[in-house]
Amino acid sequence: MILAGPFLDVLSQKVDEIRLGRDPVPSGGSLVEDILRSLAGQVRKIVLFLLIQGLLLLVYLIPVIGQIAGAPLQAGVTFFFLAWEFWDFPMERRKMNFRAKREFLLRHKAQALSFGAVCFLYMLVPVLNFIMMPASVAGATVLVSDLLGESSGARAT
Repeated sequence: MILAGPFLDVLSQKVDEIRLGRDPVPSGGSLVEDILRSLAGQVRKIVLFLLIQGLLLLVYLIPVIGQIAGAPLQAGVTFFFLAWEFWDFPMERRKMNFRAKREFLLRHKAQALSFGAVCFLYMLVPVLNFIMMPASVAGATVLVSDLLGESSGARAT
């Protein structure tokens, strides 16, 4: 994602512009502030992911119940964080901070989990997984825009 990040950010912006006929992102702010906010958010997301993985490890250590409950919990965490990865492009462009992103994802957890599950399944298919990353960012941009209530009366064609 690091190498594809700039391309995927431009893709997200273009999807918004085509779909809404405008760029819904507020203008202003410095590039340095945006980069620092983004990096801080990524570090916090990694720390949160590692903490949750540590808790899941403790669940797995519980005899019998850990093996039964651990797999579905692990799948849910994987789907949630996979959705967060793709939803992060449109959310970051809208200058959401880490807390706002987390709350947005939790408020729409059914959509996030199902989006992450679909992305996960498509990424398992050879060859299809190469086109899945840009398709997922485009889909995430449309979904986030819809969930935020952004729409235009007439869409650009």
